[in-house]
Amino acid sequence: MLAQDESGTLAASLAELKAYLRIETSGEDGVLAGLLRSASALCEQFVGQWLIVRGAQEMVAGDGSWQRLTARPVVGIESVEAVEADGMAVALPVDGYAIDIDATGEGWVRSTRAGDRRRLLVRYSAGMASEMNGLPEALRQGIVRLAAEHFSARGTEGAAPPRRGERAVAAMAADAVAMRAALARMVAHRAARRRAAVAAALDEAGLDVSIEGELVRASGRGLVARWWRDLALREAGRGGL
Repeated sequence: MLAQDESGTLAASLAELKAYLRIETSGEDGVLAGLLRSASALCEQFVGQWLIVRGAQEMVAGDGSWQRLTARPVVGIESVEAVEADGMAVALPVDGYAIDIDATGEGWVRSTRAGDRRRLLVRYSAGMASEMNGLPEALRQGIVRLAAEHFSARGTEGAAPPRRGERAVAAMAADAVAMRAALARMVAHRAARRRAAVAAALDEAGLDVSIEGELVRASGRGLVARWWRDLALREAGRGGL
């Protein structure tokens, strides 16, 4: 079960949409802003990622196996709580759970308490950018085109009702190649930042570290025993990117 916070930030510019539609007055601003939000939601379904960073709460199984969080890309996992039978959420100690955010932005969580099968309530943040200028230009253009398509189609439903969303998806599909290329670059950049953060944190912990392609390799005396004993070492560099 996933619940998300409302985002007050638009994923594309109202001014850009008005310019695209050649609208110079402010009388339709409320309608246009709503269409931008609807287009952004459809865009998120199309690319499979949240656009603007916002908070999320999700209930996952606490059976000890890794559970993938629904929203992506995850930028931070704030807390993990165990949910009692009466619905009360109780904060877990740091050694009571494990978290991970992989190179593709998927978030993972699991309980490390043997025999504790309570569900987990995870609070986290996900999104590609904190504001619209951080999004790939192709995505913003696609959102504007979607919103413009919806605006232009108003009042035509009775004459020739199009199948729901078909024309909007067609407008976005024209930019699909550029969108996917931009997303691939963003994922690669995020992965490189995460590898660098993990390597820096492990180096600070006194280990010998090297980055080899997509792998971060660490070595040091007694590393295996220290790895399992020290949660901070296992989580080194994994938060907040």
